[in-house]
Amino acid sequence: MIPFLIKMIIGIALMIAGVVAGVAWIGFCFGSVIGVILILIFAPPLLFAPFGLSIMGLAMCTTALSRD
Repeated sequence: MIPFLIKMIIGIALMIAGVVAGVAWIGFCFGSVIGVILILIFAPPLLFAPFGLSIMGLAMCTTALSRD
């Protein structure tokens, strides 16, 4: 029961951190016009890079649910 709760709490925290970091990153990128133009031209996947934390959190939550 305790490992389940710990995994769920860590998973939810990672999802929240991913969303917060992603929104802050997109705000930073679009705040600097030259930066977002360069990112969109040379590395479009880099624009959504911080949202990977949310995927890791979701994976941790699903493993916690499937094991117990």
